[in-house]
This record gives sequence, C-alpha cells and structure tokens, in this order.
Amino acid sequence: ATVSERFYQRIKSLGGWMAFGGFPAQVGVFFSPIFSVNPPTVQTQYFSAGPDIAWQAQYVAFLNQFAGGQSDSFRTLPAGQQLTEDWGAYPLHPQPDVQLLTGQFADLLPQYPSAFRLGNELYLSETPFSDNYPGHLGAGYFGVPGSISVDSYAVYQNGKRIAKGNPALGVPGIRVSPRPSAIRFVLDAATWGADYPLSPSSQTVWTWPTAAEPHAEVPASWYCGFTASFNLQRQCAVQPLLTLSYQVQGLSLIGLTAPGPQEIDVSVGHVQLAAQSAITGASAQYSLNDGQSWQAASVSSTGAGQFQIGFDAPAGVDVTLRFTATDAAGGSITETVVRAYGVAL
Repeated sequence: ATVSERFYQRIKSLGGWMAFGGFPAQVGVFFSPIFSVNPPTVQTQYFSAGPDIAWQAQYVAFLNQFAGGQSDSFRTLPAGQQLTEDWGAYPLHPQPDVQLLTGQFADLLPQYPSAFRLGNELYLSETPFSDNYPGHLGAGYFGVPGSISVDSYAVYQNGKRIAKGNPALGVPGIRVSPRPSAIRFVLDAATWGADYPLSPSSQTVWTWPTAAEPHAEVPASWYCGFTASFNLQRQCAVQPLLTLSYQVQGLSLIGLTAPGPQEIDVSVGHVQLAAQSAITGASAQYSLNDGQSWQAASVSSTGAGQFQIGFDAPAGVDVTLRFTATDAAGGSITETVVRAYGVAL
C-alpha cells in the first residue's frame, strides 16, 4: 500500500515517525526504528499490506523532547491501494480509543473502551490534543519542557459533583448510583507555550443517561481491565459518549485557511460499541478574540450526523470554535477549542 502522509504543524520542528507491524505470530514483539521528519511536510510511505499484517504508526512532533504528535491504532492496509493519512490536522481535541481490526488480529490486540461502566464504577479515559483521523490519539497532557499544562476533570451525577482531579494523573474508577441517572463529564486540557500556537486549549463537556447493566459484555476484540485471576475483563457496559471529528476546508499544512468564507465539516457520532442514538441537533459559535466574545455560526445538516459550519473570518486572526450536538437518548456534547486554527494574512 502507498500512503501519502501529511503532517500538519503551525511551526517547524524536528519530528520523528515510526511504524510497528507484523504478522499474528509476531504480536508482542513489534519494534521500529525512528525516522526523522520535519513537519509541516508530506512524505510517502510504502507498507506491506493485506489482511494478515497489522501496522501501528506514531508521529512525534518534537523529537528532541519526545513530545507532541499522534499515535495510531493498529490497522491493516488494503494491498495495492493509494491512501492519504493526515497527522495533526487542526483543530486538536479529545478523542476516544477505537478498534480498527477485525478477526484474529482484533482478538490478539483487544482495545480498551474510553468510557465504560463496570458494575457501579465508571471509567473514563478520553485523550486530548488528538487530531481528526480515525484511530489517531494525541500525546495527552505532557508538552515540551517549558510549556505550562493546566488540566482538570470533574464528574457530576444528577447535578452533584462526585469526582474531580487532574487527568494527567489518570481518572480512577468513580462510584455511581445503581439507579438510573444523568452523568456530566467536564474535561479541560491546556498546554500553553510558544510551541503550541494553535489548539493549545480545549474544554469538552459530555452528558448522557446511565444505568446499571449487569449482563452487559464487550466482544473479544475489547476488554475492560483484568479479573482477580488476571484474565481479561469483558463484563462491562460501554457508555454512549458523543464524538466529534472536524474537517476545516482549505486548511494548509501550517494550520491556516484563506480569509473570507469559512467552511468546517463536523461528523457527530458515539464511541464504538455504545448505542448509536440519532443525532437530533447541532449549533456552533466562533470567536476571533480567544473566546472573549462570541458570534453565532450557521450550521446546516448534510446527512445523518453530518453538519457544516459557516461564517466569515478576516485575515490574520485565530478562530476559536464552540460546537454543541445532542442525541435522541438525552446525550449531548459541547466542545470549545481555543485558537482551533488560523486565518492567513
């Protein structure tokens, strides 16, 4: 397979790229050298392909500090195909873990859900600063030396706060009521510094209904931790958190668009394995002064769970975005990304 790798980044840096891969018999012994890459840039990679070999690539934005960038989920590639993969395309924001494998590989490399309930304990692990390519996860809460990270989370049940803390230290299991209730999860992630001029900060707020599901179980391609006998735990209920993916039309590799009319496509869905309730509505706002003031953007539906944001932006500004979506089950997501992308002079 031939893959055109497009690396987006507002500033230039020395980065690194690597790809782990092998056949089913090699699972557990993958290794890779690190190849230098200088984002923003485009490079072409050639992979052995087919259903019997899986790959997991990783991109490090700042190789000297081994910080930033994106890591991919394991995936197989179709033989003979020409593909394009975007790394670090703005805006950056939290994304869940996904399972891209099927069959034998999926069972050998099971995935961990980003939101599930194990009895009356709730587990949450969304990864901030992720891009919008399916399977990519960001570097999380750790920036280059000298940057300032400001991260927090809070969880509410029926309006009452039941947990809070620093997500960089992990979110432990949260005790919830066995009765049906409404959960609100607020995740703030910010890394401030000269190396992060775009998408340095995001706040994502999820709400959803939850209830005990004692007979829920995930398939063999997923797991929810380990049992007391160190077997994979699969008796858990994945929670229906909404997901967002953005595509800014006309975005250059340095994260800028042309001034004038702006178009942003947004895909709204749910984490894998969760109930896929219909998306019932969406709205958007934009700010040209880092969120000090807001203006309404037009939002039009382009299909089930697909929307397009529209507004005008002058030259030389950074665009801060806020997007809200709701589903038929009573769930919602509101996400704000500061300096989501820029507009060229």
